[in-house]
Amino acid sequence: ARVVKMVAAQPWGAANKPNMNVSWMRDRSAWVIYILALAGFRYFVSVVSFESISPAASWSIVHLTHFVITWLVLHYHKGSAFYTERQDLLKKTLWEQIDDGKAYTPTKKFLTLVPVVLFLLTWHVNDMQFDLVNILNWVAVVILVASKLPQFHGVRLFGINRE
Repeated sequence: ARVVKMVAAQPWGAANKPNMNVSWMRDRSAWVIYILALAGFRYFVSVVSFESISPAASWSIVHLTHFVITWLVLHYHKGSAFYTERQDLLKKTLWEQIDDGKAYTPTKKFLTLVPVVLFLLTWHVNDMQFDLVNILNWVAVVILVASKLPQFHGVRLFGINRE
């Protein structure tokens, strides 16, 4: 005889809805668009400068711009654009909302790998010299990768972004 379990249907309240802030980040096509946007921005930087700046400088501009934007969007701004009734999201950064805060998920690995690869590319094109621009690139990648570590989940250093 076959036994069928009946499961009570739970209403879809605000806490049970998928988080629209971050659910799109799991999609591989979003990853492709992210990489294409970085490549497009690199192309834009070289076109706007009419090739008057070196490839090393253009990659540094791309890397440092990527650092500023991703740090602000993923690690500084808190809350949700979609769920004002979800109080639990109002005190979390976007990074803390990805995959419900779990560490080392494919999405978080990808979002950690991108700035590292971008830095290595920039470092290589800059001939691995220790000048001011490369020191800024080093500082940027260290801050960005450190912000993504599970040890810093929910941590607000120096009172930055603390309420």
